[in-house]
Amino acid sequence: MLKKLEYHTWTQLLFAFNYDEPATVPSDQSTIRKLDATFRAPDLGYKRVDYGVLAVKDVAGEHVD
Repeated sequence: MLKKLEYHTWTQLLFAFNYDEPATVPSDQSTIRKLDATFRAPDLGYKRVDYGVLAVKDVAGEHVD
């Protein structure tokens, strides 16, 4: 989902998407990398924030390895 972020003191709109993808997905099959390339191509001032590999919790709140 693409979200528009606004704040009254910001001089420009910000857009964000939050997408989870397993770290084991090969680079050439990564949806995140494909989206990154697509947004970067038109030179829109796009920047990707990469939080790296994050621990995920299952429904019961337990960490998933």
